[in-house]
Amino acid sequence: MSMRLLDARGRMALFCFGALTLLAFHRPLSAVETGPAPGLVEDADRLRELGERYRSAGDAAGLALVEKKLAGMKSDRPKALLALGRLLHSEEKYGEAASALKKALALEPANFEAENELGQVYTIMGLYEKAAEIMEKVLKHRPQEYGLIVELARCYGRMGRFDQAKATFDQAKRINSKAADAYIEQGYALLNEGEFAQAKREFETIIALDTASPRGYHHLGYYFNNIHHYRESEENLRESLRRLEANPLSAPNDRVHTITWLQDTLTSQGKFDEAEAVLRKGLEITDATPGWRSNLLMLLGILFVNRDKMAEAESFLRQAMALCESRSCSPGDWGTAACGLGLLYVNHGRKQEAESLAARLEKYYENFSIDYESIGDFMSLADIHMKLGNIPKAEALLRRIIAARGLLSADENMAGAETALAEIDRAQGRLAEAERFYREAAAIYKSRGDGIPSVKALSGLAAAYEKEGKSREAEAARQQARVLSATAP
Repeated sequence: MSMRLLDARGRMALFCFGALTLLAFHRPLSAVETGPAPGLVEDADRLRELGERYRSAGDAAGLALVEKKLAGMKSDRPKALLALGRLLHSEEKYGEAASALKKALALEPANFEAENELGQVYTIMGLYEKAAEIMEKVLKHRPQEYGLIVELARCYGRMGRFDQAKATFDQAKRINSKAADAYIEQGYALLNEGEFAQAKREFETIIALDTASPRGYHHLGYYFNNIHHYRESEENLRESLRRLEANPLSAPNDRVHTITWLQDTLTSQGKFDEAEAVLRKGLEITDATPGWRSNLLMLLGILFVNRDKMAEAESFLRQAMALCESRSCSPGDWGTAACGLGLLYVNHGRKQEAESLAARLEKYYENFSIDYESIGDFMSLADIHMKLGNIPKAEALLRRIIAARGLLSADENMAGAETALAEIDRAQGRLAEAERFYREAAAIYKSRGDGIPSVKALSGLAAAYEKEGKSREAEAARQQARVLSATAP
């Protein structure tokens, strides 16, 4: 398991560029508590805006006060609960946001805004069936809602309902053929299907639609990263970042988003000093959103693991975990950092600490669904168990991953899980199963053009054939491995 895969947990749902209002003045708490604007405390939307200011300024006490006022408002209660749900959503407190929005809908079932917001929250939480159900209901009454149609198509893709996803993306493009979001999301859906050439065309279309925008370069850069064409990835991501930095209205978190993938591309090329520099730059410009900061800290920790600087690695990973424990982060953020720390422990003989953290991770991921964002963490946890000698636990996790193959049939982590499970099966004499998993892993790697891991899978397949007495098949697999080994970059 490559440490690089730990940070490949995917991307934010949409790469949004909104104008950023810079606050030169921050209202003190006393002004909220006592006035001078008496109407402020009774206006839900203005209270939410004030809460957003407190969030951006890192004022936890002010933010908590606004939340309390919204939760306790009696007048126009559905509107207050919607405002509270939106504020909690922006804070990445997704469970609490969903609760507030459901209360709003219980009072006002036809509240489109609350339904739309709840659908978005469910999507982020990975509850795609619930999200799709809500969106389908809303679209019956608002069939021209472009953004909602795109989000529904994305949910279909996450559930592996690719035909429905394609038809829904096409519907969005018919409504607005110039808007980028449908092309972006369909590009990622096609990547998940293993349709790489089609995915590339979608991302290139974004650039053609708006040659001045950084968006297309960002997503094309991710595409090249995904297929391990790192030079092209770096070129496109640097171009996206250059355009973002040239725009004084670009949101800091959009820059940070591009930075996270640029560091991954740099790390993959062994450019560790440059990767560290861009991550530290990200920490300087990001706002108070805990999810972004925890992600940057986690990536710095993994970078230092790759550089064999264990003290720095442990410090950054612990900071990332602590931030997620003290404030709400995106689902999985704590687990990703903890997986990195667990691998650090087990790789350096700190068995007791590794076992303790692995037990916490088992509980943490107990009810997680496996998708393209979480699969890398499941692989890391299985790797920790393998290195601790807990083969049954590792095998159970790997079989959970394999069960999601229909959704992740082109994912490199899926191929890694199949290879690892094949090796367990081969060691335990389950040769027919080992043979099947090796073949499936090799097929994924071949479709992605990943030569070196393909060689490993084919070599394992040859060994399984040999044990079964299939000498001819074993030699054919070895020959394929030799050809790939000679041509792999």
